[in-house]
Amino acid sequence: MKKWICLLTLCGSLLYGQEASLFITEDYQKAERVARENGITLAVVFTGSDWSTDSKAFLSEWLFHKDRGKALRHDLVFAWVDFPELNTKDAHLVEQDFRLKEQLHITCFPTIVLLDPSGEEITRLGYPTEEDFAVLVKERLFIYEHLADKWALAKETQSEQLITTCYNEAQTLGLAPLLEEIVAFASDKRVCPELLFKRYVTLVNEGNRNHPDAKQLRHYLLKSDPHNEKGIREKIALFDFQEQRNAFPLETVLKQFCSHESENFWRIHLVLSEHFFENGKSEEALEHAQESYRYAPPLGKEVVSHLIKRISMTSHGESP
Repeated sequence: MKKWICLLTLCGSLLYGQEASLFITEDYQKAERVARENGITLAVVFTGSDWSTDSKAFLSEWLFHKDRGKALRHDLVFAWVDFPELNTKDAHLVEQDFRLKEQLHITCFPTIVLLDPSGEEITRLGYPTEEDFAVLVKERLFIYEHLADKWALAKETQSEQLITTCYNEAQTLGLAPLLEEIVAFASDKRVCPELLFKRYVTLVNEGNRNHPDAKQLRHYLLKSDPHNEKGIREKIALFDFQEQRNAFPLETVLKQFCSHESENFWRIHLVLSEHFFENGKSEEALEHAQESYRYAPPLGKEVVSHLIKRISMTSHGESP
């Protein structure tokens, strides 16, 4: 109770008073101070109130709605950073808004950036959202609240399941620095092949295929899944194919490790069929397409059948 009495005192000049649904101010420093001193999450709301359709929707459906905002009243303090076409704000607010936009790398509207009381980014959201906005915010806050302790335990125990959970939750929040830290840890400790594969892909995409780190990772990944039981060799083959546009890696993994019972058997044949078709090799394309169709599930068969028709039409067109 004391916290909220203090909060109401600090918010004397907010856009809404004590009876309002939410605490909102255009003064970022004031909102930041309130959040910090009361241990509350700060929501920085970037909108284009008179030109952005989704911004208008968020403002009417949430920020200034008389009832809906109550669901977040005790979770968030709002700093409203608006960029209307007709801007009649005081000069100091205009300067503040553009500084925040640049500082937080805002490129679309609306964007809602959640910051913890120390100013660290929790997550950012757009609008509209697939699920109820308040529910989504609370879910993200819950994840963030427990993630630091979860990650500390994951590092201590080197539990692959816990490390992967931390990675997935950091990905949900969009915390790029933590994602890099988790992948670097997995790489150093040689755990979580799935994450190591992501690290390998990143290195190659950065032009470091021949770097010692990339070579060591690739060797470790192949060694960690000698019979493709985890699908790692399959993923590496697919990545090699996509990077080199060469069928050899996929043909090799098919011959060595895949049976028609494999979940991806028909998909690999489909990829190869499309590759050969694009390169004018209709005979090879048709062979792989037919094999793909033979083992594809019902929905997959529909996709493959369209490809077979295209190949057949092209083949007939090429005939003398």
